[in-house]
Amino acid sequence: MSVTAYSYARFSSAAQADGDSERRQLEDARRYAEEKGFQLDESLGVDRGLSGFSGENFTLGVLGEFIRAVRAGKIAAGSLLLVENPDRLSRQKFAVAYGKIYQPVLEAGIEIHFVSLRCVLRPNHSFVDLLQVGVEIDRAVSESAVKSDRSTKAWAQKKHTSPSGIVITPQMPAWLEGRVGEPIRVNEKRATTVQTIFEMAAEGMGKRLITRRLNEKKIPTFGVERWAHSTVSKILANRAVLGEYQPMKGRPGRKGNGTKVNGESLKRVPDGEVRVDFFPAIVSPELWKRAHDSIDSRRSPNAGGRGGALRNLFAGLVTDGNMQLPMHWQDKGKRSRPKLATISKEADGRTPNVVVYADFEAAFLTWLDELDWASVIDTADSEEITALEEKIAALDLAIARDMRRVETIIDQLVDLPSPALKARLAATESALVAARSEREEAAKRLETAKAKHRDLLNSQVVYSRLAGARNIETRSKLRLEVRRRVERITFWFRRSADSPRLVEDPAKELFPSAEIRFANGKCRYIVLTKGVIMTLP
Repeated sequence: MSVTAYSYARFSSAAQADGDSERRQLEDARRYAEEKGFQLDESLGVDRGLSGFSGENFTLGVLGEFIRAVRAGKIAAGSLLLVENPDRLSRQKFAVAYGKIYQPVLEAGIEIHFVSLRCVLRPNHSFVDLLQVGVEIDRAVSESAVKSDRSTKAWAQKKHTSPSGIVITPQMPAWLEGRVGEPIRVNEKRATTVQTIFEMAAEGMGKRLITRRLNEKKIPTFGVERWAHSTVSKILANRAVLGEYQPMKGRPGRKGNGTKVNGESLKRVPDGEVRVDFFPAIVSPELWKRAHDSIDSRRSPNAGGRGGALRNLFAGLVTDGNMQLPMHWQDKGKRSRPKLATISKEADGRTPNVVVYADFEAAFLTWLDELDWASVIDTADSEEITALEEKIAALDLAIARDMRRVETIIDQLVDLPSPALKARLAATESALVAARSEREEAAKRLETAKAKHRDLLNSQVVYSRLAGARNIETRSKLRLEVRRRVERITFWFRRSADSPRLVEDPAKELFPSAEIRFANGKCRYIVLTKGVIMTLP
């Protein structure tokens, strides 16, 4: 009766997949089995693209399955394992490889035949037999370490200096494609989906609602069965949509990302500066900002739950001035109208102040439509923008002047390598860096100031027309538009004999029933009476 010989083959790179490695290993095993009269079993298969240096072929591949089958007694004693060389089984250190691969096989009464070396490691092997295999393992480990070091250095150089727009790794954002060395191409259908996700976020829709709509419309995913809110979240956070590429590297850490090298977990961390315009941009900076302004607006404290945030347009904005506590949505069922209620009962047991929600929402949205927004933006706002524009213009002149100075000094240094000139060059370059940093900060402040103006003066949104809508998309947009203009609402209460109601504070003659603080810091004071809001002078 012939002995069963299981053949195992492995290669670790795409280049080997395109080459002859797999065919050579399988053919050599077939010739060896035929020569020795063994019955060859090729059911074990091939570990394609799995590293023996990191141990992937043991943790993820068919080799690990074979070892587990050996341990479970599913491989009969007296069987054989055919492999080209020891480095096909493992390129890890001898102490690691022997314990987890060689020992279980040998202890189960299975011989290991190395086809290329024409040597056999038997269960009752001698020290000399083991020494020969150990030398081969150590040689493979040393070789792999050198290759790994070279590869790491080459990759470190490549990811920082390679030309923009050229594929340097198959692992790219899901909306991009291309082979290594070729120009990066945009998958237009997927890019359109990404743009749709950003547009929905900019309209005030949350990640879970976006996910639901994508699945309802049966928009194709990027390789999985259904859209998940975690996928939408990752897309919205990925600055690669702007064309940016952040080189990363693995660093040992307890909270790794699942990647292991020699049993050690690696955590991916940024490696150097972001490369701008590396990928084709599929989302404009303006759309990115609108989407993330909308996302940030829903992260305010006490912003309410997923459902309540859409019923309550003012979640996270409303405070009880008397008790100095937030107010939240309260609905006690059919016998009571939903209200905004102070969280005093939960905080310290006091009876909460309340405002009937529907009355306030309708009145407040009408008030927003009728408000003279030009009066909310006073001279100081315009002066801030003007001052920032003048500052940026002055900095641009200073930067241009310093750049010319740098060029002049460099030209002089060619003819006269003077220490004084070198010191002047260093000082000028330092001033240039400081001026550029100051200009960048001023530009950010200017954009923020202009955005507040645009939001406050935007007459396209008619709040009262949207007030009656009950679909989630419209309510989401309405909530976002309120937050673009309103920063905080503070109610002030005085109790009558029967119930809390909004009135002027008796201690101060003109103190309002509510203070409305806008996004630019300006305030207006109002009184809510019988479902109508009046503005106080």
